[in-house]
Parts: sequence; C-alpha cells; structure tokens
Amino acid sequence: MRVVILGLCAAALAGCGESEEDSPPMKIPPGDDGAAGTEGGTADTGTEDPQQPGEATDRCRDAPRVTEGRHFGTLRGRLSELGGACGEGGPDAFFRVEVPFRADVFVEAVGVGFSPRVGVLPAGCSNDWAHRTLACTQGVGEWLLDFAPGTSLVVSVGADADEPGLQLPTPAGGDDPLDFAFDVAFRNVIGEGERCEPPTLGRCGTGTTCRVPSDPDAAAVAVCTLLEADTCAQALLLPLDFGTTLVQVPSALPHTDAHAHSCTGAHRPDRVYELQLPPSSGLREVVVRTRANAVGLAIRAPSCLPEDEWDCAAADAGGLAEVSAVIPGDADDRVFVFVELAPEGGSEPDPSGESGESPGEEAPIPIEVVVSELPARR
Repeated sequence: MRVVILGLCAAALAGCGESEEDSPPMKIPPGDDGAAGTEGGTADTGTEDPQQPGEATDRCRDAPRVTEGRHFGTLRGRLSELGGACGEGGPDAFFRVEVPFRADVFVEAVGVGFSPRVGVLPAGCSNDWAHRTLACTQGVGEWLLDFAPGTSLVVSVGADADEPGLQLPTPAGGDDPLDFAFDVAFRNVIGEGERCEPPTLGRCGTGTTCRVPSDPDAAAVAVCTLLEADTCAQALLLPLDFGTTLVQVPSALPHTDAHAHSCTGAHRPDRVYELQLPPSSGLREVVVRTRANAVGLAIRAPSCLPEDEWDCAAADAGGLAEVSAVIPGDADDRVFVFVELAPEGGSEPDPSGESGESPGEEAPIPIEVVVSELPARR
C-alpha cells in the first residue's frame, strides 16, 4: 500500500486542471432562497429597467419575450401544446425568458385558484421533455443555474387536464380562478478574478469562491478565486498502479457544491480526483471506499456528465461508502471520483488531538482506492 497526501497544488491553481469552460454547472448556489424583490436576489448589474409585464400565450412560437419581473397569464380557453407543461398533459401557456447577462434564473408561478406547474426548456419549441427539461416544479420556485448572456428559455405554465377549475364557467366578476402570475428574477454570476463583495454583487461562478488574494502585492479586495479540485476541470490527477492506494483527503480546504449525484443530497461540497488507471489489455476494476463519518462517494466516466455516472454511495454516519466500476482495456484510462464532504458546519473537529492533528484541526479523510485486473471473460 502506498499513501498519497493531496493538498494544494504548488503551482497556480489554474494549472491544476482543464479550462473552466469544461466545468459542469454548480447544482446549488449559495443563498439559494433569494428571489425577486428580496435581499440576495437580483444583483445591481447596470442593466436597463425590466420591460413591461408579458401576457402568456398558448402558442410556443408566439410566446412573449420577458425578462425580470412579474408577468401574467391565464389557462382559460388555453389548449395543450408540446404535451403540456413538463410533458404531463393539460392546457398550458408560454413565456420566453431572455437572459441579458451571465446569471442564475429564478422562476415561479402562482395561480388564483390552482397550483400551476412550470416546465422550462432551452430555446426551441420542442416536446422532448424527457431529454430537454431544465426544470419542472409545482407549488415552489426554482433556481436555474449559470446561463450565458443572450440565453433564451422557453417556459410552459400549465395544469393537469382534470384540474377542477377548468370545468367552471368564467366568473361574472372578480379574478378568474384560472389566472396566474409568473415571476422571474436574476442573480449575477461573477467570473474568476472579478470583485465579489458585497454579496449583493452576485455569486461566484462554479469552481471559484469569494476571498481576498493571499498575494501581498494584490489589493485587499475579495475576488472570485479558482478552487483546486472543485470541478472536473480542476480535478487533482492521481496516477495509479495495480493494488491499493490510500488517499488522505484534506478536510479543511474550501469547496463548493459543483456536482449533482444520484444518491447524495444538496449542499454537500465535493472534492474531485481524476484517477489515471494503469494500462491493461483486459478488464480493470476500480473500487473506491471510505469509512469516514458522513462522507459519500460517486464515480463517473471521463465525460463527467451526470448521465455518465457509474456508481454512487450516499454518506452514512459511521458506515462504509463504496463505489466501483469495470473499465475495458481499450477504454479511456481516466475515471473521475467525487468525495462528497459533510455540509458546512456538519462535522466537528476532534478536540482531543487523538487523531494525530493539532487540537482544533480536523484529521484528513482516508479514501482507499483499489485497482485490479479481472480474469478474461469466456
């Protein structure tokens, strides 16, 4: 067994991985409860005032183009297009949200006499909800994360075909129970090296955190700073031989929650390792395990896409988390492993010092990586 201590890179952080453009989107931004008109919501970006409220239409191609603010619509007399909101049938009405600057987008719909369902698609009136859905929510708002300037989102607001209000006649006076309001809010996403304080400026983009540079010659102004091993683009390279390698994961380094895995919850920061497997003409099996408290694991193909996840093990207090994958000899030798850490404030240091660390410091998290050759299949 060999032991590897993987901490901060000696070189500049930007040299620890690929380009930031390859980084997957962060799944939960900090302060994710901000919305229109609330603190922590829209940043002061210097853009013009929002346009006038839009009125939804039941024809996707004719959807009004809207930005930030409150917009209105009704399901009275509306038909179903694109399979209904989220592809679940029933009447719907459309908006097209235009994103003027790099931003997170918050969407929410509130009905007069019903609970609207909101489905969001990328630009284009497609009924392929199974593969193109960006969000589907009902009764609560949702943040959609990190869109480039000029992005256009198709939003469908609808209800089930058996919604009781659909059978009621138009009221003689007052609000129609089938009317609804649709709210849109933006939060500025700040790029690497840009100023990030006060928090009203927005949030740092995926793979970065807001901090004052350690360089004594730099101005004492907090900027979005690249984090090592925070995304697949900045993953720490770990060359492996056949056998067992023990990796000591530093527990005190900052990380964001940049990846969504099938078995681990939100608000869990993760540290990413790029395993470089030894070459082989046959099958190789890689097993990653830990008995660390409240630590989860996930493993993905070199694409790093959520749909290319091979295995996932949820954090289990005091239990074993283990993931594995079998890699053919002619496949890519790279494997991404994600160590899902406890949420901020979710673990306590060992004050006794029995861990071998100084009092007040947390011991490294031990991760065992086993690579073996499998016998040829007959």
